[in-house]
Amino acid sequence: MKKGIRYYLRSLHISLRNLYDYFTAEYILFPRADLLHLRGEVDQIQLVVTSRILDIQNYMNGDKSFYFQNRISTALFGDKHDQPLGDSRFSALIESVKANGYDNEHSLLTVDRNFTLVDGTHRLAIAFWANIPYVRVKVVRWKSNHKKVADWFLNPLFSTADLSRIRKAYAENEERMFQSGLCFCCVIKTAQLDLAEQVAQDVSNVTQVVYQKPLSSGGLIVGFWVDYPMFYVNKGKLVSRRVEQIEKMLQMRYPMLRDKMTFAYNSVEGQEAFKEFSMN
Repeated sequence: MKKGIRYYLRSLHISLRNLYDYFTAEYILFPRADLLHLRGEVDQIQLVVTSRILDIQNYMNGDKSFYFQNRISTALFGDKHDQPLGDSRFSALIESVKANGYDNEHSLLTVDRNFTLVDGTHRLAIAFWANIPYVRVKVVRWKSNHKKVADWFLNPLFSTADLSRIRKAYAENEERMFQSGLCFCCVIKTAQLDLAEQVAQDVSNVTQVVYQKPLSSGGLIVGFWVDYPMFYVNKGKLVSRRVEQIEKMLQMRYPMLRDKMTFAYNSVEGQEAFKEFSMN
């Protein structure tokens, strides 16, 4: 019976996966930084996106060889890789964004149920280059087979220098995002600075704190990241379950600050709080 359905759908040029996605997928505006931030260890797709960013930067500086794209495509497709076609399509995408801006309405990316990018490495890279805070994303319910580690880049077609350059660029991008406030954060509004600093220390004990700044009205804002955010979608918004857990524990630990602590559950919310509350 199942085979019969599959053959019938195939005759209509419909796959079971596409049909499943049609009924189950969610569409949200996804903070683009949260697709590239480190989750445990850097993975293959994050390094691919970083290599695309390097190619865009090189293109803007006059180097239109798309060096990394062609290395990756040759590793994936061998002699079937059409370099002129790939170069022209990447060039057209960059020139379109330069002329018209990033088209979020028609630039749909796809992520799997673990929020790993499945489709859209070029579009995500161009969104980073154009400094677009949110990208439009289809969240499917299935798990992709993309590798969670970067070992793929040990392919002989990549030199040690190539991989080192991509990793260095990834680390630099990560640091720039953190310093601009693109991370989770906890805002502690209290005139008792010693108490606010104690909360900040507790946050530091269970997360990676990336900045800590005083509030002009009294208190602190603490930016942080966690290795495993455990993202999920709540009412069309990306939320970190891990941040919710930390928030719950701190509210139990400091009941006197229950109404004076607020958390950002994704990186764009964090940046908005960073701009609003941190002192110059």
